[in-house]
Amino acid sequence: MNVEVEVCVDHRIGDFFLQHIKDAQKQVWIMSPWLSPYFIDLVLAKKAAGVDVRVLTSNDYVSGQKEALGKLIERQIRVLKPENKILKYIGIAATVIGLIVAIYGKGEYLFLSFVGVALYFGGRERTEVYWISKLGEGNLTVFEYHPYKLIHAKVYIADDWVMMGSANFTRNGLENSIEAMMNTKSEELAGSMTQTIGNLARNLNLKEISYNAVGSSVSLVEKKKSYYRRRYGSRRSF
Repeated sequence: MNVEVEVCVDHRIGDFFLQHIKDAQKQVWIMSPWLSPYFIDLVLAKKAAGVDVRVLTSNDYVSGQKEALGKLIERQIRVLKPENKILKYIGIAATVIGLIVAIYGKGEYLFLSFVGVALYFGGRERTEVYWISKLGEGNLTVFEYHPYKLIHAKVYIADDWVMMGSANFTRNGLENSIEAMMNTKSEELAGSMTQTIGNLARNLNLKEISYNAVGSSVSLVEKKKSYYRRRYGSRRSF
């Protein structure tokens, strides 16, 4: 096996291996328990360029992780039942007529208002909110966070480069902390690692979190975050 190996222990470890991800033309696979929204734009840009992009991470919703996941999923609305305007208008008319007649002493006509309300709601459009991955179905895998079975490996694959070490795909991991990384260029190793990562959930019996569950959690957190931003005006970077 012909391999090229680079090793580094330093601050700003991102300078050591991030360029391989930027230069990738075929595939970019990222396995990191925590992500930073700061680097998600790079991931989405590679996807838009036609690169096979896959991200594996956790649902440990610490600061930054929520925002990063929010940038990787997209809210969609599905129409379950189209609006029936005629039924709605009849419902409104029946409700108003029933109330007016009841007010003028004919209380038995109040039931007409109840019928009108039922018709109105029966004519309303019914929708369902759901989330999809911007990377494509199955290309974003979010594993359930478990303190005693934590997905802690950091693996990056960019074409024939396999990069493994201690750095999370976060600003702290890539720009601040002292981290260790080893870059290995090998087509055989890259193929083997993509296969290993692709079968991770099945081989290790890991629980994957649905995009709907992730989206619901992220939306709830974003509502709380917006409230605290309005009240305190603070924002933490990640």
